[in-house]
Amino acid sequence: MTQAASECSSRRSAHPEWIFCDDFEAGGALSAPGRYFEVNDNGGDFKAAAGEGRNGGVAMRANWSTGEVDAGNLKLGFGRAPAAYFSKGIRPDQDFCEIYYRMFVRLEEGWQGNPFKLSRATVLAKSDWSQAMIAHLWGDQGSGLQLDPVSCTDAAGAVKCAGYNDFGNMKWIGAKAGPTRVFDGITAGPAEMVR
Repeated sequence: MTQAASECSSRRSAHPEWIFCDDFEAGGALSAPGRYFEVNDNGGDFKAAAGEGRNGGVAMRANWSTGEVDAGNLKLGFGRAPAAYFSKGIRPDQDFCEIYYRMFVRLEEGWQGNPFKLSRATVLAKSDWSQAMIAHLWGDQGSGLQLDPVSCTDAAGAVKCAGYNDFGNMKWIGAKAGPTRVFDGITAGPAEMVR
């Protein structure tokens, strides 16, 4: 068993505070109870692949073609949700004021470029995908990553955004670039992992 598999398989006893963990070792459908509510496999280009993860384990592998704008994605819902569609039963009666998450990313040897949008956490406030906030983790137009949070509420906490990515009602809080040059080629290849 790989280190990553051991970490997820024992998380309920070792880390009961963790909301979710997936090392993709278990196999099975990605869109299932206790997993993701939506999966975009980009026509088969984004899928679980043995030997591609930490310590030779399983990982999600994205085949990214030049000029492509989306190489696939996973959408995870947890906590109280505004509609059953967003919930796969991960702590469905809880609210969370703070979350922390990590992922491991490995780039193919010879990788060049910044895919720009890596991840985002969002609070869905209504069944039409209206958002209360978005915590973007994406490229900084160079070789690094930046946090770029958005508020979609007014001073009283009422949700102002209607639907998904309602740019007209978003309040950008201020981007903050990180120091690690993730996409500069130095971290590419099997020997290096970005944490």
